[in-house]
Amino acid sequence: MGTKLNDYLQDDGRPKTAASAARREAFGRAYTLAADLIELRQKLGLTQQELAARTGIAQSEISRIERGAIHPTDTTWARLAAALGAEVRIVQRPEPASAQAAG
Repeated sequence: MGTKLNDYLQDDGRPKTAASAARREAFGRAYTLAADLIELRQKLGLTQQELAARTGIAQSEISRIERGAIHPTDTTWARLAAALGAEVRIVQRPEPASAQAAG
């Protein structure tokens, strides 16, 4: 059975420093955005090529975004969201269970 991303990010065997924790958190956020993009694109029945035609963003760039290989600009996210009938916004996340248990 494969390893889930969250399992890997939580226990990858490397020393846990503040810098590495920040990198893992940033990667997790970027991965979540990419996964949301893929899910919505597929839900709408669009290929990467069709999304590229709607946005003017190269299909190869959309592929790299979906793989988490690049970090798109805010403008790129806005163009993708508009083409999918979605929006980009900031939403407060719930506290992790570990923080709730400590408080």
